[in-house]
Amino acid sequence: MAEQARSGFKGHQNYGQYAGSYVATIKDLSAHGRQTAGSQNFNQLQRYQSEMKMRAAVDSGDVNFDMGLVPDKYKPQMEEYILTRSREKAKYELQLERMREAGSMDDPMYQELRMKSAAISNELGPEGSLTKAWTAHNQGAADYAKDSFEGAVSIMSKSENLHALSALYSNELDLQIVDGGLHFGNDEMGYSPQDEFPNYFNADYTNATKIISQGEGLFKKGEKLSDVDKLQLSNNFQEVLRKGGVETVLSLAFDPLITPNESFLNYNDPKYQELVELVQSDDATMAGKAMEILKKDLTDSYLTNMSNQAESGFLQKNPINPGPPTGADAFANLPFMTNGKFDPKLFNEVPEGGDLATTLKTNQNKILNELNIIMDEVNFSGRSTPPYSISQVIPGQGDSEPMVSYLPSNATSGTKSRVIPLSRFMKMVNNKIA
Repeated sequence: MAEQARSGFKGHQNYGQYAGSYVATIKDLSAHGRQTAGSQNFNQLQRYQSEMKMRAAVDSGDVNFDMGLVPDKYKPQMEEYILTRSREKAKYELQLERMREAGSMDDPMYQELRMKSAAISNELGPEGSLTKAWTAHNQGAADYAKDSFEGAVSIMSKSENLHALSALYSNELDLQIVDGGLHFGNDEMGYSPQDEFPNYFNADYTNATKIISQGEGLFKKGEKLSDVDKLQLSNNFQEVLRKGGVETVLSLAFDPLITPNESFLNYNDPKYQELVELVQSDDATMAGKAMEILKKDLTDSYLTNMSNQAESGFLQKNPINPGPPTGADAFANLPFMTNGKFDPKLFNEVPEGGDLATTLKTNQNKILNELNIIMDEVNFSGRSTPPYSISQVIPGQGDSEPMVSYLPSNATSGTKSRVIPLSRFMKMVNNKIA
């Protein structure tokens, strides 16, 4: 390379800096050589020297391309391409030198040859297109592998995109070099320029971390959210979504970032699958409308999460400890109660699409479970065990209240269960509560 530097040949991209004085000096030296050595002999010598320079440039890798950038699979193909293009460059440079010797630099062919030589330098040089392309390929492969191994890739990155990228970065595809650019694919499915391969995006852990910290702060504060608080949280969250764009919206909505195995929105819901498809479509109008719906639902879910955090913090700071139920409130939370009294209409009401038999069976089990809980929790004066054992709740006739089948705790073997209306049983229990 030192000899090449002294001769002025450093590839066409650097030649322009010598186009003034250097070329003039070469002409003067050539004229002097012809005078002293004879025109024919000197020209032959100079042509020979020029050819040797070009060959040396090719053999020494004067193109300055770093083969270390190329994966092993593609090295033979790249070596062949570089050799071919280097020889082309040497040919162009030889023609150029001969034209300079002949004083033909005004010839349009001279400029054309300079452009062809420069184009090769722009492909193969240290800042050339192929160097940049392989550098980008290697960086992309490293980033994708790291993100994949760490589970950082968002589940909302299209599966077909990930498939294509995995094939690309695992060097599974074949290579074509077109106009100094890398194209990957195969003969069966065709080839695509490297920069036209799809992108992926990572889950938005940055904003998710901020949301988690925000929720923890609300919990520690221990205050319920006011309407003003909710409005401020909503506005701030909307700004986050605006800045983050589509990728942030999709990631925060469907990646399980806030709660393990749980996302703000359920992607299994056909509604959201359709919205995501529209967001990722080429129809800008429909994509925009779908995005607004997603953002609204996501914001609502976010506010619910924040409200729950604040509520939990409030309850921890202000615990409710009612103690054992008393006669006045033992049955206050019993199902199907209205104003402290059992409401047969609620008990017998059949939901839409249901049937009476199933409804009554379900409702009587609800009451039976709640009655047993009450009997276990209340404090009966002077007793270590409840005074009654409930065996069954029986629906009443028509709109009448259900019946309770029970036995006194001191009943002997063979004693038949007693059956009384629920309201009477409630009154009887209340009388025995301390």
